Amino acid sequence: MLKQTGTDKRDNGRRNALTLAAVFAAAAAIICVLAGCSRKVDVSRVNIGGVPLGELRFYTEMSGATEAAKSKKAEAVRSHVNMLLTEAGGRELEIATEDPSAASETEPDGSPALIFKENASYGYDNYSVRFGRAGQVSFEGGSEWALKMAFGAFLEAYVLNGKGIDAEAAAAQGIREGDPLIDYKAPDREAYINDPSLLPLHWLGEWTPPSVMLDYDLKVACLERRDKRHVFTASHRGDWHRYPENSIEGIISVWAMGGDCVEIDLRFTKDKVPVVLHDTTLSRTTDFADKAGKNGLPESDKIGDWTLEQLRQLRLKEGLGGDDAAVTPYLIPTLEECLIAAKGRFFYILDKQKAWRYAELPEIEEIQPLSKKRYLAPWMERGDNFESVLIAYGTIDETEEGTLDADEALKIQKYIYDTYGRKMYFYLRGWTDRGTAEPYAETLEKGSLTNSGIIVNGGFVGSDTGMQKIIKELVKAHPKTFFGSWTIDSNGNDSKEVWDKMYEVGLRGMMSDDILALVKNAAELAKYV
Repeated sequence: MLKQTGTDKRDNGRRNALTLAAVFAAAAAIICVLAGCSRKVDVSRVNIGGVPLGELRFYTEMSGATEAAKSKKAEAVRSHVNMLLTEAGGRELEIATEDPSAASETEPDGSPALIFKENASYGYDNYSVRFGRAGQVSFEGGSEWALKMAFGAFLEAYVLNGKGIDAEAAAAQGIREGDPLIDYKAPDREAYINDPSLLPLHWLGEWTPPSVMLDYDLKVACLERRDKRHVFTASHRGDWHRYPENSIEGIISVWAMGGDCVEIDLRFTKDKVPVVLHDTTLSRTTDFADKAGKNGLPESDKIGDWTLEQLRQLRLKEGLGGDDAAVTPYLIPTLEECLIAAKGRFFYILDKQKAWRYAELPEIEEIQPLSKKRYLAPWMERGDNFESVLIAYGTIDETEEGTLDADEALKIQKYIYDTYGRKMYFYLRGWTDRGTAEPYAETLEKGSLTNSGIIVNGGFVGSDTGMQKIIKELVKAHPKTFFGSWTIDSNGNDSKEVWDKMYEVGLRGMMSDDILALVKNAAELAKYV
């Protein structure tokens, strides 16, 4: 059984390692659950303090400005816990209306329950799991996400193995009533940028990727078409279902779940530092409205009016942001930080390409005049990572500024190799109806130092059988080219049914807004689970 105690900051790494050990110890069990294979353990019958888990009740206390906000967070935690229980073969829990831990002396054991309490003093991603009165386990954390992680860790350490926890077993481990079973302190931001395996995973307990999906060499083999079954999965703006869009946390989350690539958006600060943000303004995705014009910060919401140091005073909002989105402790990341996290692990597609250039190439400089002197190559050198940046996009619209054809992409690759001795990969967008997809493939196949990746038509439409036939013929005609597409739209294409069709026609690159669902499906398509 897992026992983690102590609060000394210098012990964070040890405590985190212990927690992760408990997580990965149950990896095989998690994969079995998600693959739908038979279970030896009925999790509803696993005893917690002498009471079957299925007979416990669910109690929450959440913080928030309004009752509606509290209720919304409580429902999110309940839904998450019940989802994990039902996926593991258990059943949903009933709700307790009063705190069972506050029972009177005449009812010393209270009503058996799992007790979830959000307490901001913990810190956003910190949590503890404590063994209390008979039939009770309490979860405390600094956010709704921390409470979800706390239950995921508890599920893996004490439930999926069928052992459960009771007073006698706890005593044998030196755990007294009220002591923590698990006490998790999230590492500093710099720590998980340098070692992404340390990131607090908001989907803890929901999925454990097969180790092969974290193999960087396999990702490269897929790009180079030496492996033809792996699905190269890409996330649109990172894992924004669980972290802020374009955050370093959401980016690392994609890799940790087994994803291969993240599409992110680049902007430049007033002091010419490339940072990751979709909009030209700060209002939607940050707490700009609360801080603008105060303590020496600019009043303008345009990112180009802020220095990096000033941006560090802002915090990202959850998910896709907006007026009602909660503020997180997470910062706007720099490109350099993203490259450090990705090195030898995963890849990027960089968007908002009208605002920058890969490198200083005079012969193609006039294609994107707005981006003059905004070069990424020096920042890739600072991050010691050229390989993670895919030379991407190609024909995205009808304007010259939105165009980077295959010949120009080859010049960029050659320049980087001649100047820095590093090789970059491709993921250009070619169109069947504009007559660019096949010529791009042919051009890159002849001249590339690495691969000839093509995004076919950008989006894949599940109902367009004509398009699917053309793509299938294109893939067959160019076996050395890595072909992909994406399904990020609101027309029902971002789904398992469509991903399966993409795989059937030969596409091995897929981009989605629902990255965890795509990664799970990719594991099935490649027969990793």
